Amino acid sequence: MQTYRMTNRPAPSRPSFYVSSIMSSLQELLSSPQLSSLLDPLTRQALIDQVATAVCHTFQEMAVDLLSTVLQQSKAMKMLRKASAKGQQATAEGLLTDDVKIAIQLNMDI
Repeated sequence: MQTYRMTNRPAPSRPSFYVSSIMSSLQELLSSPQLSSLLDPLTRQALIDQVATAVCHTFQEMAVDLLSTVLQQSKAMKMLRKASAKGQQATAEGLLTDDVKIAIQLNMDI
């Protein structure tokens, strides 16, 4: 979240660095010759499905919490300060807000 908050960074263009490695440990485990010979294809697929479901569920919970925090912070920031002329002009020009950038990043990470 802090990656985009008041940093003027551009909108994300790719998933977060950790996304590609989330399932790599499971992939390594399942590709080991010792385990491959012990698991039939249905059991192997069931294991993959269970792990992927658990990972997605955890990510969903974390994303909901993150977006809730982002909304709370945005409301607090709006209450503490008025938009400057520059901020109003940027919004009028269609530039992305920090909140939108965070939401885009979460969407890309899915």
